[in-house]
Amino acid sequence: MADPAVTSTNLYNTTLQRWLKGYDDQTTEIHPLFAMLEAKGRIKYNGSGKFLQRTQRNKQHSLEGYSDYEVIQFARQELFENAKLPWRGLLMTGAISEKESDENSGPEAKVRYCAEKLEIMKEDADDQLGAIFYLDGNLAANSKKPHGIMSFMGYTQGSQNATDAFATVPTDSYAELSTALGAYGGTGVNSGATFRRNDDSPEWNAFTPILVNATYNDGGGATTFAASADKLIGRADVHANHSGKAKDSLDFFAMRKASMLVLRDLLRTKERIVAERGEAQSAIKAAGFTGAIAVDGVDCVIDAHVPATDGSGRTLHAIGWNCDRVSLTVLKNGNPNKTNKGLKFWQHSGVWEDPNQAVFKYWLRNYCNLMFQPRYFAMISSLG
Repeated sequence: MADPAVTSTNLYNTTLQRWLKGYDDQTTEIHPLFAMLEAKGRIKYNGSGKFLQRTQRNKQHSLEGYSDYEVIQFARQELFENAKLPWRGLLMTGAISEKESDENSGPEAKVRYCAEKLEIMKEDADDQLGAIFYLDGNLAANSKKPHGIMSFMGYTQGSQNATDAFATVPTDSYAELSTALGAYGGTGVNSGATFRRNDDSPEWNAFTPILVNATYNDGGGATTFAASADKLIGRADVHANHSGKAKDSLDFFAMRKASMLVLRDLLRTKERIVAERGEAQSAIKAAGFTGAIAVDGVDCVIDAHVPATDGSGRTLHAIGWNCDRVSLTVLKNGNPNKTNKGLKFWQHSGVWEDPNQAVFKYWLRNYCNLMFQPRYFAMISSLG
């Protein structure tokens, strides 16, 4: 087909077209989670066993008062629960016919598509890997996929009062354990207005995430994320840290572009935008995301895979991540001999020739899952 921009047929038939080698990838998005877990050593390889399991201590021994010569009572204390997840698989496949391979092998190949097939697949798989961190692995639609953070962010919609700053009824199940308040004993107040008091016992919220209501009424009218994003982020950050130690602080908040724009607009009105580009002062900036915005000491960054809504269909504004309290465990190292560092996460087949079709077949796969400690994570959503 002649180029419509060329008016002379002689020119078209006698002049070689100049092509640039290679290609520009227009499909990549922003995915900070994998980089953060790698930086903190939270990706574990060569897992084993029928399940991914971790022992959770959800209770403490009770400290009682005692008077002289009093008869002492002894009883067994059940302090531990087992969090258990199945291994979930991820797979990507591709195929190239022998004819395609031959046609793409000479100097006419602008992109060495066939020779670089596996590497292109690896880039695609890595880019799409960011989505697993936000999956609800309890849904039937995700029954073959890993358990992401939305697996334990469920709550009973309609149970909120206008003045509730937090979800009053977290109701989810993750790793065969309940996220409900008081599921493992203890004492506390099941009220969104006073949720996470200092005098709540540790057992009360041992496996419960921080679910912040973005539209609560604080007495001066209903709030919105646009008007109070900085306060909501600060509230989630404070309540997600149960010990005051650095490892229990949120590393960053991930949000969609729309929420980030709202946050920027709010901070701009308060003259508070701080984005120290090129200076890797925080963990998320050290991982390469230098455009993160700090709010009350915690960074906020865009993540392309943050869901638009929570499990109840309400607007989701931000997810607070503590990367010291989650691990991604892989059943097998895809690159035990370190022959290709780029394919460490994925088990792969370079070329598998199928003589029945004269086709070269490629695949990347692995079995893995994510083990969270839910109480150290937060969600800011219009709970309603």
